[in-house]
Amino acid sequence: PGGVPRLDATSWPRDPALAAAQFDALRRRRQPVVLSGCVGHWPALRCWSHAYLRKALGGKLVHVACTPDGLGDAVTRTASGEQVFVKPHEAVMPFSAFVDLIETPLQPATRGGGGADGRSGGADGRSGGAEGDSGGEEGGSDGSWRGGGGGGAGGGGCGATGDRRAGRPVVYASHQNSSLRTEFEPLWRDVDLSLAWADAAFGAPPAATNFWMGEDAARTTVRTPTCET
Repeated sequence: PGGVPRLDATSWPRDPALAAAQFDALRRRRQPVVLSGCVGHWPALRCWSHAYLRKALGGKLVHVACTPDGLGDAVTRTASGEQVFVKPHEAVMPFSAFVDLIETPLQPATRGGGGADGRSGGADGRSGGAEGDSGGEEGGSDGSWRGGGGGGAGGGGCGATGDRRAGRPVVYASHQNSSLRTEFEPLWRDVDLSLAWADAAFGAPPAATNFWMGEDAARTTVRTPTCET
């Protein structure tokens, strides 16, 4: 990213004390930095692929965010120009069904849904639920995501449906609340659940460790965390 300094941290895993001191200095300055090389020893970098993840996780149920344009937990504008904060509909499905969706090419969405921006019926211009979630498995005139297992999603309201949208939603396994620990246990052998130098700098292991996986159209909004662990 332009303007954000990069730091070669290849040696950090071999010298946690020095790494903790360098990282703590950055943390205290609240300076954004891109660290490279500090997880180069992880098996995940060499073995993770769709085929590997399918085999490791298979039918394990995971949370998947489903949006019309890849934006969830984000500020966006409706067709009328109103700026709104939107939350994604989150479906629970087998991990293999999530990969099926990612491997299904996106099709252009049609306009003319129930919402003010032509997408859906919720107050945020997305969906029918109070928090931006879907309006229910049966769908309805609000234009929300429908259930029924279309698109190989195994139900949960995130498959291709034949409602006002063409194709399927943009999907993103971006559940928080320490999803790596709660939903992706088979992948623990491929990563470190915490980094010794970061634990030392913060004085504690991370409060949450998440696994996120998405497609090209899924986007993560830049934000400033309200906590440091």
